[in-house]
Parts: sequence; C-alpha cells; structure tokens
Amino acid sequence: MSEEVPLSVVTVFNDSSDGFQVCIKNDRTVGSLGIWVGDNPFDFVIPVTLFQLIMVGVITRTLQYILRPIKTPKFLCSVMAGILLGPTCFGRYEAVMGTLFPLKQAAVLMALSKIGITYSIFMITLKMDVATTLRAAKRCWRFGVFPFLASFFVTVILFSLYTPYDRVNTTMIDFPNIFTVSSFAAVSEALVELNLIATEIGQIALSSALVSEMLQWVTMGFQFNSGGDLHFTVIILVAVLGYAFLCIFVIRPVVKIIIQRTPPGKPMKEAYVVLVLLGALAMAAISDIFGIYFIVGPTIYGLVLPNGPPLATTVIERSEIIISELLMPFFVLYLGLKTDLNGIQNNWKVVGVFQAILFVGFMVKVIHAEIFSQMVLYVVMTTAICIPMIKSLYKHRPRVLKTATINEGRVRTIQNIPETSEFNIVSCLHNDGNVHSMIALIEACNPTTRSPISVYVIHLIELLGKSTPILLPMNKHNRKALSTNYPNTNHILRAFENYSHNSSGPVTILSYVNVAPLNSMHEAVCNLAEDSSVHFLIIPFHQNDQSIGSHTATVIRELNTSFLASAKCTVGILVDRSSMLGMISSKLCFHVGIFFIGGTDDREALALGIRMLERPNTRVSLFRFVPSNNSGSFIDRFADNEEERVEIVCDESLIDEFKAKNITNSDSVSCHEIVVEDSIRVLEAIRRLENDYDLVMVGKRHCIGDLTDEEMTNFMDNADQLGIFGDLLVSNEFCNGKVPVLVMQCCEKRVKLLDKEAGSGPFYH
Repeated sequence: MSEEVPLSVVTVFNDSSDGFQVCIKNDRTVGSLGIWVGDNPFDFVIPVTLFQLIMVGVITRTLQYILRPIKTPKFLCSVMAGILLGPTCFGRYEAVMGTLFPLKQAAVLMALSKIGITYSIFMITLKMDVATTLRAAKRCWRFGVFPFLASFFVTVILFSLYTPYDRVNTTMIDFPNIFTVSSFAAVSEALVELNLIATEIGQIALSSALVSEMLQWVTMGFQFNSGGDLHFTVIILVAVLGYAFLCIFVIRPVVKIIIQRTPPGKPMKEAYVVLVLLGALAMAAISDIFGIYFIVGPTIYGLVLPNGPPLATTVIERSEIIISELLMPFFVLYLGLKTDLNGIQNNWKVVGVFQAILFVGFMVKVIHAEIFSQMVLYVVMTTAICIPMIKSLYKHRPRVLKTATINEGRVRTIQNIPETSEFNIVSCLHNDGNVHSMIALIEACNPTTRSPISVYVIHLIELLGKSTPILLPMNKHNRKALSTNYPNTNHILRAFENYSHNSSGPVTILSYVNVAPLNSMHEAVCNLAEDSSVHFLIIPFHQNDQSIGSHTATVIRELNTSFLASAKCTVGILVDRSSMLGMISSKLCFHVGIFFIGGTDDREALALGIRMLERPNTRVSLFRFVPSNNSGSFIDRFADNEEERVEIVCDESLIDEFKAKNITNSDSVSCHEIVVEDSIRVLEAIRRLENDYDLVMVGKRHCIGDLTDEEMTNFMDNADQLGIFGDLLVSNEFCNGKVPVLVMQCCEKRVKLLDKEAGSGPFYH
C-alpha cells in the first residue's frame, strides 16, 4: 500500500492462489491525532472521558453555588449533575447522548465508576473507629433498633400486599433491607458537612446508624440462598469468612509491623501508601473472583486496617481529594446515565419506597430501569429535604442548667472558689511545646493541702483518618493503643504525671485525648468542664508555636474563639511565644504583674493573683488605672449608672481584699493607682510600666466610665481574643514581646449572678 494507516492492526496471510492478502483493521478509538488531521475528538475514548469529568465538575460547582441558600450538600449536587447529563435532561437528545456517552466508551465509564466507588467505600471504612463506636452504641442501641425494625416490618407487610403470592422470594428481605437501613457512612459524611459530628446529637446519630447497619448485615444473611441452592450458599459464606480471616489475621498484622517501623510523629513512606491503595483494588478483585460482591472486599479491608495516624491519616491526606474530585464523578455520571426520570409514568402520587414496592413483584432479582430511577429519586429527595432542614432547624445550644447560685457552687469562677475547696482546671494542649508553660502556670496557682488542684489535661488532636471523634481518658487499659496512634500524647501526659509527683502541693492529673474536627473540638471539652465543675480553662495562644503554618494558626485561632464563646467558666489564654514561663518558673522569686482597669475579667485576673500570693517567693504587683473625670468618691462618680455602680462595688471589694494582704506580707504585695483620662492614656501608661515580670495578667474586656476598649478594637490584630490591652502586652511594644501574658475572660452568662451576690464569696470578706 502506498498510503500508511497509523495505529492500525495489520494481518498478512496466504490465500488459495499463493498470493499475499493484507487486511487492515483500523481500531484507533482510544486517542485522537488532533483536529488538524480531521479527527473528531468525540470519536475517541480519552477526549470523551476527560470532557465528561470536566462537565460533571463544572455542573456540580454551579449547582453548589446556585443552591447555596438552601444549604444543599455537595454529594447531592454531584448526583444531580450526573442526572442532568444523563437521559433525564441533556442526554434525552440523541445528538448529545451519542456525543457524551458513545458506546465505545461505555466500558471505560463503567470501569472508572466502579473504581471510584471502590475507593470511596474504602476511604469511608478506613476512617471508621469501630471499637469506639460500638462502645457508644451500647448506650443508645434503641435509637438504631426500633426505627429499623418498625420500618422493615411495615415495608415487608406492604410488599406482601402488592406482590402475588407465587412471586414472593428473598426479594421480600432485599428491598425492605435497602430502604430501612441508615448507612453509617452516609450519616457520618452528613454529620461532617453539618458540623455536628462532635456534638452529643451527632454521637447518638453515629451510634444509631452503626446499630442499624449491623442489623442490615444480619438480614443480608437470609439473602445468600436466593436460588434455594444450599451448596451455593455454603460456598459464599465460606468465601466471606475466608476473606475476613485473610484480612484480620494476615493483612492487619503486616500493616501493624509497618506502622511500628514508622518513626513517631512522621507520615508513612510513599511506598507503603501506594501498597495500601493498591490493596483496595486487589481486595475488590479477590472478592469478585470468589463470587462475593466486589464492594465487600474494600469494605472489610478498610475496617480491619488501623485507623488514625500514621497509616489512615497519611493515606487520606494524600489521596482523598483525588478520589472525591476525580474518581467519584465517574460514579455519579454512571448513576445519572442509568437514571431516566422521564420514564416514570403515572406514578408520581406514590412516594419513595412505596413506588418501588408496587413494581418489585414483577421482577426476580432484576431492577427495572424505571424502578432504579425512582430509587435514585427517593435518595435525592430524602437528602435534599433532610440535610437542609437539619441545617435550618437545628440550633446548637449549651446545656440548660438549673438557676445557679454561689452557695450551690455552680457559678464557676475563680472569685467564688471557697478557700478550702479543690481548684479544678482544664489545661488544653496542641503539642508538647505547650507543656512547660502550662505546668509552670499550674504550679504558680499554688496547690495547697487546704485547696488542692485537680487538672484535666486534654491533648487536642485534629480528626484525620477517622470518622468518629473521641474524648477518651488515658488509663492503663488504653494507654498502649493510644500511645501507638498518638505518640505525642503519651509524652505530654507523662510530663504532667511526673509534675504531679514533684509539685510543691497536692496536684491530681486526669489525662484525656480529644480527637475531633477543629471547628467543633470545643464541644466535648466544654461539656467535660461543665460536668466536672471546672473553674478555670487554660488554652494556648495560636501564635505560641512559631513552627506551625499560617493555616494551622488560623484554625487554632478560630478554635480559641469558640472556647471563649462556649465555656461556662473562666477562660485564660496563655501567650508565651518564647516559652519563657517554663524556664523562669524555677527562679527563687516569681514576679506577677496585674493590670487592672475594671470589670469582671480583671477581677478574675486579680482573684487568681490573690491565690498566687499564698505561694512562697511570689511577688504580685497590681497596677490600677483610675479615670480622672469628676471628683468625689470613686463610686459616686457613676451613681447615675446602676450597672457600672455594681461593677465598681465588686472591684473595690476585691481590691480591698488584695490590699489587706499588704498588711501581713508587705514584701510580696504592691498596689499602684495610675490616673488616666481615656483608653489611649492607659496604653501609654502600660508601655512605661516595663519591668522584670515573670507573668503578666489582664482581663480581656473593660468598661468603666471612659475606659472602654470598643473604640480601638478594629486597630488591633488580636483584640477579638485578647482585648486591646492584652494585645498591647503581647506585642513587641511591651518588654519586646518576651513576657508571658495570661488574658482572662469570665463567663458572661454567670457574671451578673455573681455581681448580685458580691460579698458572699471568700474574696469579699
């Protein structure tokens, strides 16, 4: 031949007349040579596949933007994008259908869709902490059992009513099983999107979904003998058990050995990550070869692998976005291709599950296209209604307590701690860099036999590689397992335990690890503080650790804001960028400076300073800023403002308590009053008060006369968390930013009650 045919298959053979016959088959369907040689890109598999991916992504993002006001979840937008591209909408036109979904590309689309759902199921099960969720399910199993059984039996009854007796088979269990289960994976993803996974209602929903899914697996056992062949049933059961044995007793121990070889705090090697990801495909292939549905393989494989760091965290961080953004679109596209809502005829009055039941009697283990479309519509409608409704109606509110009084000890502030009661503290840490500063601050709080200190040490860990948040106490039973997954936790908690054995007074350490999404991590901590009657919650400032990235610092800043808004006790933000507090705590003399403007937050700082005074070798200097306007007594200046008058009475009472210490211990107590005109003068005065402080304390909010900080909030970088005076103290303008600063905020919801009963606490006598 004179003309060359590129990328062709050539066959040469002899014919009957001893001549050569050359047959050329042009099967060039994969890649195009380009439009310059006359190729139509949509006649080839690769351009069509890439165009499908682009179209799904563009339509999904567009729907997300359009449906944003009604809070439509991303997965629903993806499914709707697939339906729009399918025969329901654009695909109903032959030209579009032939262009978007050519027959030569159908096998590729189906293969990619199954790979996408395989990896998606694997990722979901890899995040699951089955042991923790099962423990939680023991407390709320009723929420999973009764709804499942009720809907299951109702569906079975309706199925039997609309199905001829001679056509009844195991489908009576199959379809009710599909429509009555609450999928753990789906509930988990929905709770993450709703930001409810770390809340109490989220934990109940997760546990209930797990119980429901376990019941589904039990009922699925009745479906193996679908054809009445006992031999086939036994083979399938043996295959499933053998596969589970392989995963549990072979694969899991090998993976644990790999994890043990990974240095603590380091991610898994890339080669191991690739092997784990290839393992998901291998497990799907093995289960399919053994006659088990291919999804069962990656499901069991993901469940038996250790979740959390370093394995699951590394795998998910490096592959989840590829799976969700590049592989799952093929699944929703395939789903949309098989869904034709135009084929639903005259049945719109019947909703969801009843629609499927009416038709299921006419099929034996085969779903008609119309039924499949209605099932997809059922899922879409349920998701489209439920999730936005939950987002709109559910407003998380703090626990409602009975009316508290100081005498009941429910107003948990430092000011009202009786002199002979235990001082309860929650200390939150992100990494071991916060340890020495926290220990030094706790030691400065003066644990004594009359007033011992109980510290709830909580290591805050971002939820990665798991779908179930946890708040677990560290004890001898779970320490080894937690130490394997979170090695830094063990180091942190051992440091606090060593401190409790060597402290100057009685200190009890209660260790916890809190693994949760950062945007809802405060929920469990605040609930623990509420249940344990904690008086003081200490959190590290987001800029303490200079080694963390800007994104992590921003997330920690938002977390601290949530703590300030949600805590029912006094919150202290410890700013110690240079880790000076841990180094200077061993000095012979510990010098504390308190800057007092007035208000509930400043009183908390002063109350803590009074407690510190009892500690040997501690010196406290109080600097009180007094407004210069008007004459007469300090209280009479604001006689026309009842709220400010109450504030000043409380301030004066606590300052008198502090001054009384000067009589018995003049070397350790000093009080200075500085007259200022406005907030600007306060800032100038603070700059002139530099000294050799080991710790400086100040309240976050102030509002006494003209000394308000609202007017300057917008000019400060961290005024929303530290207040304007706290922001100045942590800046380079004060002692070059090297002095540790503790910024106090009193619980707003309990302040007025405390003020009304001022005088009944120990610091008002």
